[in-house]
Amino acid sequence: MILREQGYVIMDILGERKRESITEKGQATFQNLHIGDRVLLNIDFSEPYKAIYPDSVHVITEDRRIYLPVALEGINKVQGMVLYNEKPLSGVIVKIDKLIDTSNETGNYYISIPDSLQSKEYQVQFYKPEFKSKVVTAYPQTGQPLNIILEK
Repeated sequence: MILREQGYVIMDILGERKRESITEKGQATFQNLHIGDRVLLNIDFSEPYKAIYPDSVHVITEDRRIYLPVALEGINKVQGMVLYNEKPLSGVIVKIDKLIDTSNETGNYYISIPDSLQSKEYQVQFYKPEFKSKVVTAYPQTGQPLNIILEK
């Protein structure tokens, strides 16, 4: 995953913390580093992008480049509640591609997204006979449940 012009790379070196912006090329440049320096790297981003190996020590080599692999966290599920007239609505079919759940008696649903289908956003379909169908975009990395009100 390459982040461009968003967020910061955080570097811990010799007890000092440095912070540099990520450029349009997906890079952050730090000054005054020397070959052999040992550093810890992490990322500071508005969405929950995280370093895949946050505890790894990186050693500055002759080319003075370090690749920091990151991943967007929290995109492995979509969950929430379906309501009608301010009350939980059971029996609503909730669908993302071929993944399906049905809201329970408390109106709650939960769809687990396998690694191969994970994305930054999902189109979620809600359907129940005698109700208007609804399609909503979910952004699960926000950590907020996707609560929906259906209408007849």
